Amino acid sequence: MEQKTQAYKDWILKHCKAYALKDEGDKLYLSTSHAEAVIRFHTMNIIEFQITRKDDQEIVFYLHFQLNDEEHAKKLFGQFQECMANTGPVSKIRVLLCCSSALTTSFFAQKLNQTSDLVNLPYTYAAVSYNRLYEVGVNYDFILLAPQIAFYQKECQERFGSTPVREIPASLFGAYDVRGIINLISSTLSSLNAVNEIQNAYVLKSSHKILAITTRIDTQFKISYRLYDDGKIIRSETIIKDAMDYHDFEDILDFLSVYEKDIETVVLSVPGVVHNGAVILASSNFEGLNIKAHLSEKYPYRFIITNNANATALGLYHLHKNYNTVVYHSQLKAGDKAGQGIVINGMIVKGKNGIAGEVNYLLENSEDTEVSTPLKAAKAVANAIISDIAIIGPDAVFIRCELIHDTRKIRELIQEKIEDQYIPDLFILDHATEYMYYGSQIMASGRYKE
Repeated sequence: MEQKTQAYKDWILKHCKAYALKDEGDKLYLSTSHAEAVIRFHTMNIIEFQITRKDDQEIVFYLHFQLNDEEHAKKLFGQFQECMANTGPVSKIRVLLCCSSALTTSFFAQKLNQTSDLVNLPYTYAAVSYNRLYEVGVNYDFILLAPQIAFYQKECQERFGSTPVREIPASLFGAYDVRGIINLISSTLSSLNAVNEIQNAYVLKSSHKILAITTRIDTQFKISYRLYDDGKIIRSETIIKDAMDYHDFEDILDFLSVYEKDIETVVLSVPGVVHNGAVILASSNFEGLNIKAHLSEKYPYRFIITNNANATALGLYHLHKNYNTVVYHSQLKAGDKAGQGIVINGMIVKGKNGIAGEVNYLLENSEDTEVSTPLKAAKAVANAIISDIAIIGPDAVFIRCELIHDTRKIRELIQEKIEDQYIPDLFILDHATEYMYYGSQIMASGRYKE
């Protein structure tokens, strides 16, 4: 173990809190009641942190970095310890049982809750009558239909989008087979997770060695990267943290600089207003920092800094060549958290100082900015698209919103003000990352000229 790494390991051992700790030389294993972690010490002063929640084996913290700056490394260990302390039991999966009157399913839900509590399973159950399913179902993670209303399964699945809707087999329902229901839920979720992890990747045929870094915010900050070489993905990884830091980008570049040579272009897709390499994002520690200039001083790569919605829109444009004007709309809240990427005839519309697409200025701000119903979300999206129609008349709008799973209500709201002939084709996206990566590749390959 290199001297610098050994000194860092010794410092960690002195500053560990009350964890169960096991030292295996190049690895430290740490444990709390709800989390287990490993710190790996690699050659060339590469350090790797990983925290896994015990209940569901989900990785809740992951990063690796080259030990260059001692103070930065100590700060990262502080974040690691904070995540360890904050990792609690897994959030329970909310399961809704539905039948015509909710009488039978209420009794079944009661038995399922008793069993899940007894053996500490991460599920909680409730029941509802079919006439209230669409009102109540939006607040649940899994929906089970009784055999007598199973013929609604296809319609319900379309309505609830990515939320699984499954029929309870008559053999399980008639026997109140609690174990069978739990196995059905568990196996369905496992198969869905496997499908989600094997999304089709769009890879551009290019001789350039391209590093694409994308950022997204859900319950945590996730910074993913892919390294492309000769039209193939040769490295892919995701950094998971509770907060995003400018140094996270440096850590990725330091790490890859050790193992990979001849990287030509780095494309960094970030939220916020981007102008001449500077980023305006109040929730980050690099508000107003000229990331492009800063990174260019330290690394010998060509850097492209772009808004992540713009990169996504560019990817969508090039993968849907029958449209001249494409809008990507990301809507997570009804109030002040929305953004668009706009591409017209292959060119990203950036506007003055990069402000184009910040549709949050169109939306009404209120104290209640959280979207609590699909209707509120649909109204916010429809209003933004009406403005798009009036100003640029897009051919297609691709919508990413966690509460909207079909376009029918959005189209109905737009039709109240706009004639059908002017309404663009509307599409719902369950995932946007693949399009963001493809747009990044287009920018780096030289096929996109500003």
